[in-house]
Amino acid sequence: MATTRIDGPGFRRRRPRQGMQRNGQTAVTEPCFARATGFLERRRVLAGSTPADGDLLTVFVEEEVGGVGTGRVASQLSYGGDSQGPMDNVYDDLCAMTLTGLAVQYRIAHRDSHGSLP
Repeated sequence: MATTRIDGPGFRRRRPRQGMQRNGQTAVTEPCFARATGFLERRRVLAGSTPADGDLLTVFVEEEVGGVGTGRVASQLSYGGDSQGPMDNVYDDLCAMTLTGLAVQYRIAHRDSHGSLP
């Protein structure tokens, strides 16, 4: 998975929703980027046009070396889906969405011994 690092004073933490249409269905995605580095911290794929229970939420944890982020994904935690239960559907910024009460549905640990793949 590629991550995006963008540094600079003009970086926007919140980007507009992105939509993709396929077979007559539209998937709407909300991203959340770290303000200082541009690292993609969260991504929510909406089941409809607005946040609702059952959406798919992925939280990306950045790899750190010596307390400094590398820009690579160390692990990703997945929440949501049909069995998740109630989610926080009212927030101004996806980065501020509370994860209280949510159970991780599955976890992926990324282990690269020689950096990232091209």
